[in-house]
Amino acid sequence: TKDILMVSTKDKEQVERVKNNKKVMEYVDKSIESAIFYPAGETIGFNPVFKSGKISVVDATSVEGVFIGHELGGKTCVLNFANYVTPGGCFLAGSKAQEEFLCHGSAMYNILSSKRCLDLFYKPHIKHENEKLFFDDILYLKDVPFFSENTEKYPYNCFADIIVCAAPNLRHSNASPEYVSTLLVS
Repeated sequence: TKDILMVSTKDKEQVERVKNNKKVMEYVDKSIESAIFYPAGETIGFNPVFKSGKISVVDATSVEGVFIGHELGGKTCVLNFANYVTPGGCFLAGSKAQEEFLCHGSAMYNILSSKRCLDLFYKPHIKHENEKLFFDDILYLKDVPFFSENTEKYPYNCFADIIVCAAPNLRHSNASPEYVSTLLVS
């Protein structure tokens, strides 16, 4: 378990590379500034920008899906199954879950770990874990820079919006089955 808690050198280097790249940091700063927090229970007004659209289901990782979406043209948005209290989950420890893969392939960790995103999304969660069922609030990130590691297949970088939302952690919840059922139905 000591190895799990160690910071992955490769991942820490990526965070530093992003911080040291002025052009990428301009995009990171814009994404941080434009982040929108939607609290649990709030109705989100929908004002469609596009009159028509296309939804594609592809056999790919979330990061590959961003590049495929870029190739198809138009705007791409990805759902991040986020850690409720830790930006990027165990990204810095080298974990390979969905959120961590998004961090590996983008500047998402740099955005999530910013003071603004910590204050908007993560700090309130630390005080209110809701028996590990969490709340259905979201953080919307615009134009997150993605980097291609497979430059042969995707010889470019691109952008995608990200919906940051934590899924319930039923495995670690002490909530009664009745309470869980009530929440899932509401």
